[in-house]
Amino acid sequence: MWRSDLCTGCATCAKSCPHGIIHIKTSKNGDKYVMDKIEFDTGRCMFCGLCVEVCPYNALYMGRSYEQARYSRRLLWADKEILMSPDAEPSAYGHPELEGRIPEQTLLVYEQFSQEMAAKHDN
Repeated sequence: MWRSDLCTGCATCAKSCPHGIIHIKTSKNGDKYVMDKIEFDTGRCMFCGLCVEVCPYNALYMGRSYEQARYSRRLLWADKEILMSPDAEPSAYGHPELEGRIPEQTLLVYEQFSQEMAAKHDN
């Protein structure tokens, strides 16, 4: 997720990316920079979170949408419109202030495994 209202176009996120998947283009408008383009090649992203951690303005968030599969690799791009989607929900990765607003995650497989392990210890 990208917050355009907080982003200054400093490109710290792009500089920190080990795979160089963040593409940014800015232009100057008076005394401010305007973000003309910001794109992420999500097909090459390893989701390390360095871009989120280094952003000095907290303009980037990892998202909680895990259903990003595509049939074509060339569709694995996230541009400004996708990054600013009103349906996107931020993850608490790199933003501990969001911890209380994130729903608890459960893994049914883990729960079943835990029950099986408890049953073995009871015997």
